[in-house]
Amino acid sequence: VPPEEGVAIIGVGAVLPKANNAPQFWQNVLAKTNCIIEVPTDRWDASVHYDSDPTKEDKTYAKIGGFITDFKFDALKFRIPPNTAKALDPVQQMALTAAAEALADAGYDTKTFDRARCAVIPGNSLGGERKAETNKRIHLSEVTYATRPADRPARESGITDPGRPEERTQRPHRHAEP
Repeated sequence: VPPEEGVAIIGVGAVLPKANNAPQFWQNVLAKTNCIIEVPTDRWDASVHYDSDPTKEDKTYAKIGGFITDFKFDALKFRIPPNTAKALDPVQQMALTAAAEALADAGYDTKTFDRARCAVIPGNSLGGERKAETNKRIHLSEVTYATRPADRPARESGITDPGRPEERTQRPHRHAEP
C-alpha cells in the first residue's frame, strides 16, 4: 500500500481460547480469566508426546496452552453447503468467522462500500508450509508409540525404548516366521 493511501483498521474480530468473539475476549481480559488449559486429548496425546525432561528428543515438556475448544462454525451463515464445509480446515472456519465479525464490527455488514478498496487480513499461527513438517513429526511419534514392540522380542533384544532413534538403529532384523 503506498504511504499516501494509508491503512485503517476499522473493525475487530476474534476466535481465541475461551472467547469465540472479540467482546468475549475483552470480558476475559477484564475478568483476568486464565485461558490456559491442559492440552485436550483430541489435539494430541500427552502420554505419547509429553516428558518432564526438556532435553528428551521428540518430546515436549509442556502440556498446557491456549486451546480453542468450543468453536462451532456456522456454514449456512456463509452460504457454504454442509458437505463443502466439512472439507474446510478449522483454521479457515475460524478465519471466516473472525473476518465476518470484523466487517460487522465496522458496520460493513449492512452498508455498501467499494469492495476493491477493502481487505481482510487474517493472522494465525502454525500455518503454511511448516505446519506439514510439524505434523509429520507428531504423527511419527504417534505411529512409533502405537507400533513399538512391548512384547518379549523387544525385551530380549535389549531395547528399552523403541521410540528413541539410537535404539531403533539397534533393533535386530526380524524375519517372518514360517
